[in-house]
Amino acid sequence: MKKSIYFLIVLAVAFIFAACEKDFDEEPEMELKDAKIEKLTGFDQWGFNWNAHHFNGYLINAVMSDYLYELMPFYKWGEGPYEGEGVEFLDKFITEFGFFPLDPILLDCKLVMHWNDALINRDGTYPVVFWDYSNWENSNGWITFHFSMDKNGEKWSSFQKLVAKRTTDYLENEIWYDKNGDEIGLPTDWPTLIMVKKVNNGNTPYMFLDSYNSPLAPGLGKYKN
Repeated sequence: MKKSIYFLIVLAVAFIFAACEKDFDEEPEMELKDAKIEKLTGFDQWGFNWNAHHFNGYLINAVMSDYLYELMPFYKWGEGPYEGEGVEFLDKFITEFGFFPLDPILLDCKLVMHWNDALINRDGTYPVVFWDYSNWENSNGWITFHFSMDKNGEKWSSFQKLVAKRTTDYLENEIWYDKNGDEIGLPTDWPTLIMVKKVNNGNTPYMFLDSYNSPLAPGLGKYKN
């Protein structure tokens, strides 16, 4: 998952720079979007309930409809969310864009997410952008991911807890430590979020690595500024 999301971020940056280069000699005509997003009080068709800080659906739908990635060319692409079409959907996506933002083995992966208001507020507005996550630092933000698949008689799942780092935390040899030198957790795709717990069940794909439990504070409520 880490490699897949990193690949997605690199692609996003590439698309933005390409767009800037294309319009450099032209008069800019970009319309600025209203920063306020209409408040959602229920689940949208993609699986997000921003007001409840909750997502439930296919992982690929989370990627395609997350406001964080709305500058990507595949944002809310197609006639609607993925509904289990399988290879047919994958082929159409790759034909359209020339790549797939996830490892294809995760096409049918389901995802349940929960987060707090410090991470993403109730109208879906992020305090960060995908190339700068510094505003999450010292925020007491947290998020949980529950990935799962049940395909061809084989089941697996991975439950993960992430918390926002503090200014005094430091990364050394792929481990996050607090100012007292106590181990907090593992690095993630987001430089200001620390994994404090990961529980794997079944034959999880290579990108999920091993289970982990922070010796300091695996619970969300224990790690605060």
